[in-house]
Amino acid sequence: MEERTKNEEFELKEIGETFKLEDWEVTLESFEFNKTIVKERVSTKANEGNKFLILNFNVINNGTEADELMKQRDGASLKAVYNDKYDYEVSVTLMDGDLHHENVRPLSTVKGFVAIEMPDKVVEASENISIFMEKEEDKVQINIR
Repeated sequence: MEERTKNEEFELKEIGETFKLEDWEVTLESFEFNKTIVKERVSTKANEGNKFLILNFNVINNGTEADELMKQRDGASLKAVYNDKYDYEVSVTLMDGDLHHENVRPLSTVKGFVAIEMPDKVVEASENISIFMEKEEDKVQINIR
């Protein structure tokens, strides 16, 4: 297996490993590539020639007030990097379970997802894909491929 580059500022974590982002405990439980995201009766489809990288998270809010992990201002940021050079930003959906809209009460646990739209070429390639998450001083890298 080729040697992965690691960004020194980011702490390397594995899928299934829990890490801290400020007041949050976050675990990337699984991921999948899919043309469509389906939650209950609602679905969102990726653009032609693309698929979604769907990241399934378990999050715990250890803060003292209800909060959203991925909120617009001061929320955690997340991106996927393909082959150490191509950045893909999050695709915010309006679906239930999207962590951009999940307001989590103090000491509560929520399972949710984050979606990133990527070209089929990236999905089908063999080069690495890493997830980078950060909030304030906490910075985490998870290699998913």
